[in-house]
Amino acid sequence: MAEENFFISFIGIGGEAIIGKLDSEKIEKWKEKTEEELLCAAMNNNDICHYGGVFINESLEIIFTKGTKEYKFSTDDVCLLENEYSTMGNLEEGYYSIYISEGRVWSSSNIEIDEDSIVDRIPDIELVENGISELDEVELNTQDGYYICNKLTIKEKSYDLEFDDRGLESNLFIIWTNGNYGYQIIYQDSDWQ
Repeated sequence: MAEENFFISFIGIGGEAIIGKLDSEKIEKWKEKTEEELLCAAMNNNDICHYGGVFINESLEIIFTKGTKEYKFSTDDVCLLENEYSTMGNLEEGYYSIYISEGRVWSSSNIEIDEDSIVDRIPDIELVENGISELDEVELNTQDGYYICNKLTIKEKSYDLEFDDRGLESNLFIIWTNGNYGYQIIYQDSDWQ
């Protein structure tokens, strides 16, 4: 009888967080766009950062399966491997679009894990973490920060994660910053300020 393999999958809240730099001329052009056109433009305007995946928060469930057995873990059970971070305080003076989508996501496919066995504890696993933080400094109507995972490592082997993310709720913010924690909200909640 063949040995059954372990598989890992994820369920939780996730989506995308994107920041892109604008110029004054683009701001005027963006004011002529519909809301749908604005969201599409912001998704493509990602020269500062573009992170997508599952958010590392209390909603995240990490599920190992082997045959009919299932083991569930949370972020308390794993290590986080910091990869890249974008902070609002690092933005230079100018205009920026901030696109955020979020909602329920789950692994598009289970990943087969090269593990001999797992009984009552999680293997040596690290979630690779990207993030945007200090959004509370701008006083946007959103979370203070987003910590996002789309890759993991197990015993130094790397795995890319892909998620089914249909039906996410999207939000767009446009801000101006003086580059020293001074902010002005230009667009929020589908309204120009």
